[in-house]
Amino acid sequence: MNRTYALVWNPSLGAWSVADEHARRRGKGAGAVLAAALLLPIMACAADLPTGGQVTAGQGQISTPANNQMVIDQASNKLAIDWQSF
Repeated sequence: MNRTYALVWNPSLGAWSVADEHARRRGKGAGAVLAAALLLPIMACAADLPTGGQVTAGQGQISTPANNQMVIDQASNKLAIDWQSF
């Protein structure tokens, strides 16, 4: 039997958790969570950042303003990026 899971914010852990699709959710809807996730800059250690990103579909820009930070600005509804290493 196929199961569908949802990604929900767990405030007691302070992290995202996987839950059953029928789990109770509180707070803002999934659309707001998805929009927030797309607008947040991707931050990681310099050694952990993906390299060689090329926008293959949609409109967007990849920039690295600092050594340990990468920002992806999405300018269209959909964006696809091809990475050399991830």
